[in-house]
Amino acid sequence: MRKPTIDFIFSLIESYIEKNTKDEDTASKLTYELKNVKRKIPKSKILNEINKDLPEPHNWLRDNWRPILAVIFILIILNNYIISPYLGFFMGYDLQNNPFRIEISQNLWDVIKISLGGYIAGRSIEKSVKHWKTGNNINQDDSKRSGK
Repeated sequence: MRKPTIDFIFSLIESYIEKNTKDEDTASKLTYELKNVKRKIPKSKILNEINKDLPEPHNWLRDNWRPILAVIFILIILNNYIISPYLGFFMGYDLQNNPFRIEISQNLWDVIKISLGGYIAGRSIEKSVKHWKTGNNINQDDSKRSGK
């Protein structure tokens, strides 16, 4: 759901006045007054009043695609470097001919490294900015979590 802008709201009111007012003189006076009101009220105040009541749209996939991708990459790494060698060892396969290993090109490994690093750095920055904006001390929040 898109949040309405000031101009959009005032254009709706103007079109309502034009459609529902029979007398053109009254319609022009109302439109003139509406434009005066629009000029007098600061836009930021109107936006704050309008937007504080609107719910933020939530999309589960949009909110969780980074953690899902990180888990998939971690599972690939676990499979190739922990699970697959042990299964291959116990079943008599060498490391090169292991059927449990997922073959991944060097380009995909580069994407995995950059993505995981970017995800970790992005979340750290996101949390730091949140704490900075709210004025909370990060160490205070950690002590609350650990029960101290």
